[in-house]
Order: sequence, then C-alpha cells, then structure tokens
Amino acid sequence: MLRQALSTVRTREILEQITILTVYILLVFFISIPLIITVLQSISKNPLILGGPSSPTLGNFIAMFTSDLFRKALINSLVISALVLLITASIGLLMAFLIVRTDLPLSNIIHKLIYLPVFMGPLLLSFGWVELASPKGLIGSMLKSFGINFNVMNIEGIVFVTSLWLMPYTYTFISAGLKSVSQELELSARLTGARSVTAFFKITFPLLYPFIISSTYLTFVLSFEQFTIPMVLGYSEGIFTLITYILLLKDLSIPPPYGVIASIGVFVTLIITSFIIANNMVLRRSYRLITITGKGQLLKPISLGFLRWPIAALVLFYIILSSVAPAGALIYRALHDSAGRFSLSNYVDLFFGGMEVARRAIMNTAILSISAAILALILAILITYSRSWGILRSRYIEWLFWIPIAMPGLVLGIGFLWGFLVLKLWFFYGTLLGLLIAYIIRFIPTSVRMASSVMAQISPELDYQASICGATLFTRLRRIIMPIGKLGYMGVFAILAATYINEISTSLYLVGPGSEVTSVVMLQLWLHGFMDLLFALASFQALLVFAIVYIILVVLRVEPSISVGLRV
Repeated sequence: MLRQALSTVRTREILEQITILTVYILLVFFISIPLIITVLQSISKNPLILGGPSSPTLGNFIAMFTSDLFRKALINSLVISALVLLITASIGLLMAFLIVRTDLPLSNIIHKLIYLPVFMGPLLLSFGWVELASPKGLIGSMLKSFGINFNVMNIEGIVFVTSLWLMPYTYTFISAGLKSVSQELELSARLTGARSVTAFFKITFPLLYPFIISSTYLTFVLSFEQFTIPMVLGYSEGIFTLITYILLLKDLSIPPPYGVIASIGVFVTLIITSFIIANNMVLRRSYRLITITGKGQLLKPISLGFLRWPIAALVLFYIILSSVAPAGALIYRALHDSAGRFSLSNYVDLFFGGMEVARRAIMNTAILSISAAILALILAILITYSRSWGILRSRYIEWLFWIPIAMPGLVLGIGFLWGFLVLKLWFFYGTLLGLLIAYIIRFIPTSVRMASSVMAQISPELDYQASICGATLFTRLRRIIMPIGKLGYMGVFAILAATYINEISTSLYLVGPGSEVTSVVMLQLWLHGFMDLLFALASFQALLVFAIVYIILVVLRVEPSISVGLRV
C-alpha cells in the first residue's frame, strides 16, 4: 500500500511538472517569434515575408546609421529621455518625501490619486493635452487672446506629458525605499540635535540611491521606447523619435525597407537590454551598502507647520494637471459640437450612427481586455507557483521572460506580424487571437511581477500539506492559493484589464478587418481629422478606465504600487 501511494504521488508530481513545462514551452515559443524574426530580418537582404531566397548582409545597419533622419530621431529620443528622467526623479522624490515623511494633509488620498496617469495611459493623456494646450485648445486659445503663444505639440510638450505619465513610477520606487530603510540612524541624529530635514538628507537620502537608480533606469527606458506621446504630439510637426521613425519609414516607400525597420528594432532592443543589465549590476553593488530592517521605532512625521495646507493644495493642483484636467478636457470636448454648443450628438453618432467600426472596436476591446487579463493572470499564477515552490526554476528562462520588456511595443507587434506571415500561422494574422497572444506576451513580465507580490504572502506549508494528502496541482491552486490570494488576484486582473484597454503600440500592425480595437481606431480618427468622434470615443474610454480604477482602489482596496512596470 505504501509503495502504491508513493508511486501515485510521484506520478502526480511528474504530471504537474509536465503541465508547467508545457506552459513554459508555449511562452518561450511565442516570446521567441518576434525576437528571432526581427533579428533575422535585420541581417537579411530581402524581406522574409516574401518567402524567397535571401542572403545575409550588414547593409541594413549601414543604411540605418548613415541616415540623417535616424541620427535626428536618436538625438530626440536621448534628449527627451534625459529630460524626463531629471523631471520625474525630482518630482517623484519630492512627492515621496512629502507623503511618507511629513504630516501632509490628505496623504492617503493623494497617494492613490498619484497613480491616475498610469491607468489613464499615454494615448488619452496626449489627446487630453492636445485639447487643453494646442493653439486651438481650451487653454491655448485663451492664452492666445492675451498674446501668449502656448503649444504642447513640440518637443517640450512631449517631455511634459511623458513626465506626467511616468512620475508615478519614480514615486513608487522612492516611497517604497522610504518605508523600508532603517530609520534608527536618522532618529539618532535627531536626538543629538540635528534638524529633521538635515537628518533626512544627510542620512536617509544616501540610503535611497538604489531605489532612485531603479526608478531613473525605468523612466529612461520607458520614455526612450515610448510611441504614443511622440506620435500624437510630434509626428505631424516633423518631430520624430526612434520609434515614430519606424512609422515614418513604413509611410515613405512602398514596399517599406523591412531590413532597416528591423535594424532599428534590434538597435533599440540592444540599448534597452544594456540598460537593464547595467541597472542590475549597479544595484547588485548598491544593495550591499544599505540595511533594510523591521520597522523598529517609527519616526515622528516632519512638521510642515503653517505650510501644510498650501503644500497640499499645490500637490492636488499637480494631480489635476496630470490626470483630472486632460480627462475633463476629453469629456468637455465630447459634450460640445464643432461650433462649441453643448450637445450629445457626438455620443449619438458614436453609438447609433454610421461609425460601425468604433462600436465593433469597443466590443473587441472588451473581449480582448477581459480574456487577456484572465489568461495572463492564470499563466502568471502558474509561473510564480513554480518559482516559489522550486518547480522548473531556471535563471535562463527568467531572463527570457524579460525580452518583452526590452522590445518596444511597436517592434514587438511588427515582429509578431512578420512571424505569423513567415511561419504561415494564418489563424493569428489580423485576428483577435493574434492580438490576444501579443497582449499576453507583451505584459507577461508585468503579470508575473504583480502575481509574485500576491504569492509572496502565502506560506508554502498549506500547499505542502495538501500535496501530502493527495491534492493535485489544480486542486491546490483552486482550493488554497486562489481563495487566500483572491483579493490580490482580483486587483491584478483589474490592473491588467485597464492596461489592455489602453494598449496601442503592439496592436497597430496586428489589427485587421473585424479585429479593430479602440486605441487604434482613435489614432486613425486623429490622423484623418474626425475630432468629434475621436473625443467621444476617448472620453468613453477614460470613463471606463476610471470606473476600473475605482474598483481597484476603493472596492478592492488594492495597493496601487503593484502596478509598477506597466508599459503602454
């Protein structure tokens, strides 16, 4: 009997490992498709999608580096990323200090409101600020009447809006550092007579270097690979970054220079990968210099005195600028016709008029966001489960999962498009299924990171005891892991759903007739000048996202900082 029981347990363990191994193989396959196809196309003379013979060449890279437009786009990308890094680091540090270490009023509410730009997404932020601060916008036209020319559609506007979108990432890292580093040294300095602010900047601030480094690397990479904001605010003005330069190349010639486009994708991916490696190397040394301990004796918050409410008002004003104002501009514009009169005609045209593609896009986006969030969450739970319990743990596989972070969304989408055509995977080409695969792969690192924060709170003892009693893998997940982490996983699902609703760069070249999504339809409306329908659809999506945010922050009470890592 004992031998039979042991044999049954061993068989069950083998089946569990086969199940998880199958998941890993599928993920590795789909992650590898865009990477391998893009690299092969970059060193191929002829387009791979034509299926004919092709010889290896470095001519694509030579053509890329000798292009004046490429050099200008590279300089623009570096300048924008550097400025965004400086701005977000400064504001993020100040916000984290005020909220975590001072007696700032309404700090708990402000902490949650700071994350609104992340959930709103760069596309809606861009459209909102176009309506606010373009020459014909609400603020731009008002200032123009006073002789002040204010325009957000330039490189300064790109830096401004990108900084608003990325500041919450910096704030999350630094505030987490402030909450975790030991406060005993700063407390000792205060007891010996040092002023609170002096003690903070002399003692605690140097301990935050690893967190500041992580946040600056992240914001630099995200701004460097950003597509949406430079596309909306700079493309029509002749301002190109490396990612929007890819779009320009596809528009300049027929057929497009596939090899040069792939070379740019490989070049950007290598730059981002080098930043990730450098970040890990720096942090490996930096974390040896700090001590993260238990809370111990908590410091008394630094008093802001009579400046408490004025500073709180300034912080709330920043939150209005970062999310409330652009969202309000979208809704205001949607509720007025071209003559400026209040009207619901835009919504009537959107939902009941001849714009069938917009209604189909809304339905497709709902289906994709829900199904992709469910599948990504299930995969993330299986991956974190296998990592936490030592099943199929491999450092090389974990590095492979970082590839979707290193590849910009537009490059990833084009890589999937070429891969589906080269491998003749017709059922993925231009269909919702292809978009579903691309969405899951693009955000699988984010899904795993958020699911890991939930899994870390669950002790392995319960799972181990259930395994001894004969429970299968899926029984343990269904009866133990999922019920215990239910609220956390519901929050992860809601965050992923909001992310997929806003996704555009991966979708741009994967949509086809019948598989349109709202973000791509909005960009098409923008490019063709259908502004009334654009703002009606954009405001509808903004209201939908804010409803999801309300569920995340208020109903589920999920800590918003677990959304760090989301990219659009």
